[in-house]
Amino acid sequence: MPSDSTRPPGLDPVLLVNFIGPLGFTIAIPFMVYGVEDQGAVQGIADSAGSLANIIGLLLGGIAYESVGPKTFLLSAGCALVAFVLSLRLLHR
Repeated sequence: MPSDSTRPPGLDPVLLVNFIGPLGFTIAIPFMVYGVEDQGAVQGIADSAGSLANIIGLLLGGIAYESVGPKTFLLSAGCALVAFVLSLRLLHR
């Protein structure tokens, strides 16, 4: 861990928000969308899907990096862009 003199000022709040923020969001979504009675089931499915995504994503990322090289990051950015564009369709429902 770097000493306090080498860390940029204000880094601790940024780290706190980046690590704690998604946790609160993950807990809040089942309440907001499905209600209290379905919260456990929805959160269990979401956690399972997240775990599978982490495993499969790392494997596919390694395979892609071995075959394509550093341009793999452009492929990842393209996938994120496609997901963003598809998510915009949800706003019009």
